[in-house]
Amino acid sequence: MLASLYTSELVDGSPFDTGFLDAVTAQYKRIAAFQAHETDIDNIYFDGELTDYLVNFAGALDPNARTVPSWPAYTAAAPNLMTLLDGFVATAVTQDTYRAAGMLFLTNVTLQFPL
Repeated sequence: MLASLYTSELVDGSPFDTGFLDAVTAQYKRIAAFQAHETDIDNIYFDGELTDYLVNFAGALDPNARTVPSWPAYTAAAPNLMTLLDGFVATAVTQDTYRAAGMLFLTNVTLQFPL
């Protein structure tokens, strides 16, 4: 069931909206969409906006400050993501709706079979 929720189309998957870019193998972007965590590693361990967000949040429980673009709150009504981009503009706010079916499935599995 889980595999059917993450498309095997080469242009789909993470990073999203990049077409064939970053498609290292036929399944790379599909697996990356499921894993969801890896592309932020450079931004955490090297100088970047994500480091500033983390320090701001640790110090004030708010990731926003004068040094970084505003990171709006994530709510059920407005599932805002801070998307990390390559290029001059390093971040953008996008909506966390592209994985809704997969995330709902994983949530239900976790509730049904808690660790």
